[in-house]
Amino acid sequence: MSNEEFKKRIKTIVEERLIRVTPEIKEILPTIFREKIDFFTVLTDTHMVLDFIDEAEKERIQKLIEKNIHPFPYLIKPEETAGGCAFRFEKTKYALIEDCTVENMFSFSLGKDSTIILRNHTQIVNTRELGIYKYLIQLAYIISFGDEINRHNFYGALEDLIAYSLKTWRPKP
Repeated sequence: MSNEEFKKRIKTIVEERLIRVTPEIKEILPTIFREKIDFFTVLTDTHMVLDFIDEAEKERIQKLIEKNIHPFPYLIKPEETAGGCAFRFEKTKYALIEDCTVENMFSFSLGKDSTIILRNHTQIVNTRELGIYKYLIQLAYIISFGDEINRHNFYGALEDLIAYSLKTWRPKP
């Protein structure tokens, strides 16, 4: 699948599940959906990240890309990299990480077949290239690939993860 087809498919899922929704669902969406939003995706051999961004976040990401730096420094620990991480996921479905701050370590080590929702996640790192660097992910979905979920079939897992997040955000009776 080409990069263009990937982005088109993600855009369709986002529009159907999060943008063109009923007024009742709009009320429960995170505040980022009250602004003009866009999304940014990362697709690797091991995982996919779908991050919802406002203009400031778009600018932050663009500056890092121009410097040839990963748009989410220290968010996901590469397997071969030494050092600690705050959370390890392996075959974990529907993990919700909310209002969390991770400082001077990787946030996540991703094993196989995990689906994760990030909401208001702050990452703070001190690197040679950036010095002390802080960023906030208002809403992102992360899917790791493995035996069950792969680069070709993760779209269903993404739709399930979005549906789960909507269920989680609904007020409890």
